[in-house]
Amino acid sequence: MFQFKGPAVVVKSLLLVAAAAAPDSAPAILPIAIVIGGISSHTPGKYHYHSPWHGRIVKE
Repeated sequence: MFQFKGPAVVVKSLLLVAAAAAPDSAPAILPIAIVIGGISSHTPGKYHYHSPWHGRIVKE
């Protein structure tokens, strides 16, 4: 959770919960969740494993 990918998963999960809670807005919310998932899974390692809390790359 202390790397870039951790907050991305949290935000994506919150968007999915919001889409389930408000089905009328799901067509607008789901593409955002898909884009966040695609970006976070395909970022280079220096960004994917970077920890803003540690200020360096952490591969733990």
